[in-house]
Amino acid sequence: MKSKISIILFNTLLLSTLCYGQTPLSKRIDRVLSGIIKPNEPGFAVGVVKNGQFIYKKGFGLADLKTNRKNTAETSFNIASDGKKFTAACIYLLQAQGKLKTSDKISKYFKDLPKYADSISIDHLIHHQSGLRDYDTLIWLVNFDENTLIDDDNAYQIIASQHSLNFIPGDQFSYSNSGYFLLSLIVKKVSGMDLVQYADKYIFKPLKMNNTTFSRTHQVLGKANGYVLENKNFVENILHTKTIGQGNVYSKISDLDKWFAEMKQHTILGDSVWKNMLKIGKTNDGKSTVYAGGLFVTTNKNKRLIAHGGDLYGYHSSMRYFPDEDLGIVVFTNNDTISPENNFGPDDISDKILGEINPGNDKLEDIAKNNAETPYTKKNQDTLSYKGHYKIENDSSKLFYVSGNSSKLTILQGWNEINYPIIPLNDSLYYIDKTINITFQFKKAIGGKMNRLEIIQNGKTTIGTRITTTETTPFNNSEMSFYNNEINSYYKIIQKNNDFQLIMPNGRLSLVLLQKNKYRIWEAGTTDITFKYANDKITGFTLNHVRVKNLQFSKVSN
Repeated sequence: MKSKISIILFNTLLLSTLCYGQTPLSKRIDRVLSGIIKPNEPGFAVGVVKNGQFIYKKGFGLADLKTNRKNTAETSFNIASDGKKFTAACIYLLQAQGKLKTSDKISKYFKDLPKYADSISIDHLIHHQSGLRDYDTLIWLVNFDENTLIDDDNAYQIIASQHSLNFIPGDQFSYSNSGYFLLSLIVKKVSGMDLVQYADKYIFKPLKMNNTTFSRTHQVLGKANGYVLENKNFVENILHTKTIGQGNVYSKISDLDKWFAEMKQHTILGDSVWKNMLKIGKTNDGKSTVYAGGLFVTTNKNKRLIAHGGDLYGYHSSMRYFPDEDLGIVVFTNNDTISPENNFGPDDISDKILGEINPGNDKLEDIAKNNAETPYTKKNQDTLSYKGHYKIENDSSKLFYVSGNSSKLTILQGWNEINYPIIPLNDSLYYIDKTINITFQFKKAIGGKMNRLEIIQNGKTTIGTRITTTETTPFNNSEMSFYNNEINSYYKIIQKNNDFQLIMPNGRLSLVLLQKNKYRIWEAGTTDITFKYANDKITGFTLNHVRVKNLQFSKVSN
């Protein structure tokens, strides 16, 4: 009897050390997270679940800047693409109910899609192997206005208007929201219930995840508003998308212990559904991807990891589950500065938490601490003196493009399209972030601009000299117009002095020269256009985005 009491006492003491509250672990996590945002800014909420119980849950910053309402573990966040796992679960439940097969071709459900629908299966949609162009990206290309209402009808119509695919179905993994949006329509066609109701009935209510749901209206009680930083002020991003399946799930940190318990015990969805949920896809050549049923299945520091995240203007999320340790970490944010695009997102917050749970194993080495030099902060520096194109003296086909703000410049290598930040050591000497082995020395200011760039790596110096893009440009007109019938849009390209701009519907963006005839839309990530010629005259261009390939524009009369 004494031995049993001792064991119970030991387990009680262990639980009290790990459970949520002012414990050593909680204080350590508080310390590493407390300085990420200011208390009066939009912020985030985190939860850590171990063996089915919360050992930490807390909110940081504000959910609503107007009312000063704080983020807590009971605040609802839009978790963006992290909701895809629930869409996949609904499809696999319908298969278990005998109402569909994931081997079905989508032409069975969508009779008016182009012929290529005969070669796309539901499995392809789930595993991002359909080749379908991403409808979110297409709508952005059609209309740069972020206030456009996106509903099922216009989302479906733009998918149906595409004449071709990005690739042969099954040949590649390429993330596409189109697939998961179509899955939501399949759920409705097969079950007779909208995905909102189907997921509530078969997943959220049985799991007692009473604060988790798909939402078409975004009218969610107690939600965190999503904020973006504009001109040094946080502005609420009002969402205007009514589509679901690809995202638009709202959830609270306090609901996620039930989901992690289901991942372990398979109580509600069952073993067969979870077997499919965790089965990673394979491409046509037999190679495995890391994407399963709305979940990435991979490893982290040699530990099995099941994860997904989500990114939406104003909202970002990360869900990680380590099955061998029965450990789950969730991060929801409503502050757009906490994002992968800013090199610090929810996964980085998760890394910080993981480093406190497993000290010494998962913390990333802080390379900057080993630098011999202290980074220099520029004050009132005019970056226009640095901005522009530089060509390598011994290879004129290789171009650098320099851009940035007062404290950090960015270099884009045109020949291989690698993009990286450089940080100042003094007024003209920069180094690559987190290493000091490569330096960039700007010299010879002429007419208010730097005209020479010396790149020193391992004692070897490479010289770059400033050029104007008119030296290598294919343009001989100040303005040209182009049209694409798949998105029914006209674009213009305007040349003004040494500046090239792409005018899209409701948007004007800069074009940056990468290599001869190839330009990047600078404000739009990896969106490139390559010009086509006939008899030495431009006849059109091909637009390529990571999620939309080979969109053909033809030149039209101005």
